[in-house]
Amino acid sequence: MISVKYSPRVLRHTTFSIGFGFDWRNYRISTGQHRLISTEAGGVTTAPFPEGAAPHGSRLKVFGMGIPVLITQEIPVKWLDGSRGSISVGAVFNYNSHGSLKAEWTDSNGHEATYKTNHIGHRRFTLDLIGIVKVGWGLNLYARYSPQTVLRGAGQPKFRPFSTGLIFMY
Repeated sequence: MISVKYSPRVLRHTTFSIGFGFDWRNYRISTGQHRLISTEAGGVTTAPFPEGAAPHGSRLKVFGMGIPVLITQEIPVKWLDGSRGSISVGAVFNYNSHGSLKAEWTDSNGHEATYKTNHIGHRRFTLDLIGIVKVGWGLNLYARYSPQTVLRGAGQPKFRPFSTGLIFMY
């Protein structure tokens, strides 16, 4: 969302940056007869939907705030727009302030049913690795990986997200 950059005179074409942003991740089970539910210990597990239910899906949501710390190196390649290319690598330090899960289905009597909880045992602090390549025209390609699982504790589903995409005007 916002960042500050520092370019030391000693290191030509190198920039250091630190920023602040938001992250919203959804993990969804949209098919099958299983859903995500909370355990008595405050964790998450999978379980079948109630007998005779028509499932509509189940999702786990985690909202966080991140501080990306990056080093960017310009490379001697000019893109079609005439700008120099660059490669950035770094880490994103996340504070995951909210986590919840929700499952929805229609029971055997035709009534809509919903199961929700905010007690999922998610990690409050996580670290992501990120790489960005400048393409030109304000367009960048990125890859981001979370080596830590979203949920803490033994016996929980292991979500280690890997995402790729576009960043505009970085």
